[in-house]
Amino acid sequence: YGFTRDDADARLLAVCDTLEALSHPRPYREGLPPRDALTRIRVLGRYTLDGDIVDTLASELDVLLEGEVLSSRSA
Repeated sequence: YGFTRDDADARLLAVCDTLEALSHPRPYREGLPPRDALTRIRVLGRYTLDGDIVDTLASELDVLLEGEVLSSRSA
């Protein structure tokens, strides 16, 4: 594709910024729970965000969220 490093950085920041915006409260709405925010990010990865970055982020977050669920069950 011929993307520069700046392009890749911008695509990564767009995914991170979108996840942050979805998962934190705004004056007009509550923040989404982590799983719901991740579901929305996956949809956006098919249309507006970089799908490869979204897939990588989603894979890592799935592992973290699964660990969180398991540790909260054993507590």
